[in-house]
Amino acid sequence: MEADRFDIETPEHVRVSHEIAGFGSRFLAALMDHLILFAAFTFLGVLLAFMSSFAPGIPLGPQELLVIFLSGAGLFFLAYFILFEMFWNGQTPGKRQASIRVIRDNGTPLTLTESLLRNIVRLVDLLPFYYGVGLISMLLSREGKRLGDYVAGTVVIKERGSEESVPLVPAQLAQDGLLATLVPLLTGLSARETAAVEQFIERRDALDPAIRSTLARQITAAVQSALPSLPANIPDDPEAFLELVYAALLKRREKL
Repeated sequence: MEADRFDIETPEHVRVSHEIAGFGSRFLAALMDHLILFAAFTFLGVLLAFMSSFAPGIPLGPQELLVIFLSGAGLFFLAYFILFEMFWNGQTPGKRQASIRVIRDNGTPLTLTESLLRNIVRLVDLLPFYYGVGLISMLLSREGKRLGDYVAGTVVIKERGSEESVPLVPAQLAQDGLLATLVPLLTGLSARETAAVEQFIERRDALDPAIRSTLARQITAAVQSALPSLPANIPDDPEAFLELVYAALLKRREKL
């Protein structure tokens, strides 16, 4: 593995290489995220100050307000990173702006467990001043990992630009005539190739974009090699082709 790349091998024995996010892009992402957090904390502080000054009926002294502020800020800090990483596929607003994302060491998308671990340990990485511990860890790590990444089993990679494919709507893409031509040809597919097509279509949304693109090309090449007499008007896009084959497999099952 090159010093700035992270290689994984999928269960289908496809090797995928990711470019590791450098310190510069991660610093910019963290800076943007912390500016957003600072704005939120400022709003919380102003709100509590208003409550203290203009709502005398609320029995809260300075110490109670400070506890509320620190507790609210801490919860919001953790929730910000965890929720964004969960719903934005390993990205926060800062990471999205810097075109980087967090994935698991095996190349699969981040889960709640990993996000919780890496963001709880973030509090240690921030010591003694703005990611001092995290920076030392990243400099000593070949994969640019801070302590939170080690504990959670994650790595931060650069986002690849990927070609967008139009999702299949069978009535739009797989016309009856093309399907009718393709269905009898599927007898040339082995059980392994058939399973590869079905598993890819059914779990592709959970795959990392780079792995998804590579698998689509690999499986398409295997299927087209097994079916040399394909119609001339099949889709050129690998995913669209696999969607068509999947629709034909379903149609063939209906006839059995």
